[in-house]
Amino acid sequence: MERFSRQSNFELLRIVAMFFIILHHISVHGNWGNGGVFFPDQLSMNTFFLQSILPLGKIGVDTFVLISGYFLIVSSRSTWPKLFMLWAEMLFYSFIISAVFALFNGVEFNTRQIFSIFTPFISSTWWFATTYLLMLVASPFVNKMLYACDEKSHLKLIVGLVFLWTILPAVTNIHVQFNDLLWFLTLYIIAAYIRLYPKHFDRGAFTYILTSRNQESSIRTIELLKLSISA
Repeated sequence: MERFSRQSNFELLRIVAMFFIILHHISVHGNWGNGGVFFPDQLSMNTFFLQSILPLGKIGVDTFVLISGYFLIVSSRSTWPKLFMLWAEMLFYSFIISAVFALFNGVEFNTRQIFSIFTPFISSTWWFATTYLLMLVASPFVNKMLYACDEKSHLKLIVGLVFLWTILPAVTNIHVQFNDLLWFLTLYIIAAYIRLYPKHFDRGAFTYILTSRNQESSIRTIELLKLSISA
């Protein structure tokens, strides 16, 4: 397995993904009403722009996960230091943010909320951090499974997962035990395939893989990863 080393093209891709997530939060959490969703009689250039940037958050999040899978599949480093660091960061920011609201806004917390402050991982205070941490826990076992597979089996697994989590619900509205962790692991497995079998992803030979975490949008996050690899 290879040692992880930072590459400027992937760092740039992370910055783009972060910018996408910021735009998504502006659309959803800005003071626009309806969480960034507008009715036909409310349409204007401004609302059209807000609707256009709404799906970018999903692209950004999925891009982060794809990058992680691309590097972790060949990493020989233990995931435990990364797990501890992520847990410590979650605890730190949970405490600091809560303290600021308590000191400056006079917010009072009940017993359950206080428990959540000191256990952000167990309480799923932030869905992305919690899901990402669980993906890190699973990654060494996923790696062993993928290395035990040949290329054809790996590809069949991807096709099956993409069919279950994207095509089937999009066509039939049937949801088969879907959750964020399963989707992160699916992206991890896709990124692992790109890393382990790069001959299929030569410049100019990329095939779009449409992905979607729900029926709000279909996104092309793997294209961003391919562009970064080719840079």
